[in-house]
Amino acid sequence: MKEEIIYLHNMISPRDILSVRNELERLGMRVKEIELGTASIMSSSDIDQKEMEKALKDIGYRVLQKEEKEFAEKVKNLLSEYLDLLRRDKEQVPLMSGFLESGMGMTYSTISKRFRKIEERTIENYLISLKVDKIKRLINSTNMSMDEIAQSLNYSSSKTMARLFRETTGFSVYDLKNREKAAYRMASGF
Repeated sequence: MKEEIIYLHNMISPRDILSVRNELERLGMRVKEIELGTASIMSSSDIDQKEMEKALKDIGYRVLQKEEKEFAEKVKNLLSEYLDLLRRDKEQVPLMSGFLESGMGMTYSTISKRFRKIEERTIENYLISLKVDKIKRLINSTNMSMDEIAQSLNYSSSKTMARLFRETTGFSVYDLKNREKAAYRMASGF
């Protein structure tokens, strides 16, 4: 038996870990360790790679090559870094495309195409999801106004930010802020 690490796309919750574990074990593989995005397995050489990939695809997961996984992670890390730079000093930050080109050492078109193929969504959609997460954290952990949050994330206005937030999450930033305040009041006995 040999140990192999497989990289998986679309694993986002502990339930996914259980689904992947069950499927790999059903295929006769011994799962040594599994976490979101990766599984370390012990398999005999007679396990067909294509059979494993098809079985995992049938339940909603895609096997990635190590290089694909590393590429996508590097782009995601750069985008997170880009958002942090925007918050600190948006006047000195280049356009996102130039920032990624500099960090990846290739054209934005190439980065964009590869990222979309690997992640099955655009860089822009991923950046929006990062911004939504950042908005949630800022609402929950600061006393910043909606205008300040919008400005820190390079939105043209708080209305634009609120519209994109609603389109992405299905509820408004104001609903989130009010829920957080209500939860705080309940927790502190007010």
